[in-house]
Amino acid sequence: MVKKAQHERDRQKSKGQRHSAAFFLLGISVAFGNWAYSARSFRDSLMFMLVTAACLIGAINLWLETFGKKVALAVLVLLFTVGGIIWATNQFRPTAKAFMQVSDTKFVTPEYAVGVPLQINVAISNKGTERAEDVVRYFQMALIQVGGGSESDTTAADERALTLFRSNAEKELTNQRGVPVDVGTGVWNTLTMPRGMSEQELNEFMQGRQRLYVYVQARWRGASQDYELCRWLQTPQSTKINNDDLKWYFHPCGH
Repeated sequence: MVKKAQHERDRQKSKGQRHSAAFFLLGISVAFGNWAYSARSFRDSLMFMLVTAACLIGAINLWLETFGKKVALAVLVLLFTVGGIIWATNQFRPTAKAFMQVSDTKFVTPEYAVGVPLQINVAISNKGTERAEDVVRYFQMALIQVGGGSESDTTAADERALTLFRSNAEKELTNQRGVPVDVGTGVWNTLTMPRGMSEQELNEFMQGRQRLYVYVQARWRGASQDYELCRWLQTPQSTKINNDDLKWYFHPCGH
């Protein structure tokens, strides 16, 4: 009789522990599900979703062991119903009214010269109607060999530039801490080439066989997608740089 009572107490204790563990896993799944929704990259979102799914499966298995199929099924239906309501609410909520875009691109260096690293100030501003939160950005410039200048050469140069920039951008944006940007204000970076151009590179640049690319990517809380801009500078007519001279400008590159 004593053994039977002890067995019953152990069974109830085990049942309670499984029940508590199931709710603990459910809480973790809710937290990771929320992080998956607000993640800034697909990789992070996928990772959080996998953890969410694993915790949900674990919780349901514990409820199956504790209460049986009917209760576990009822809990599963409830979870999917609540999740569906949250998803529908998020789908129809107002979209972010902040919008970041490039507002200024100006050379700091006065001329193109052998051995002198080029410097460019690039700024992005909030052109929306609300303050942008958690803004992260990545700017880069690079000289890319174009070749003969044919359409296939220029297309290949665009693709090489985008591949380089996007690879570097994702690494930087993932680890960067976001900042707020008020309406009508912006943030900027000074881009500096790692080294100055050689005489051959300068000659090729002035002849259009090397292109100067500038790339910008930004993301902020609530944005439906990242802002991305990649441009290359039209072949200059002079080694002297004049930011107010409209004869030089940036062309969009790639999609």
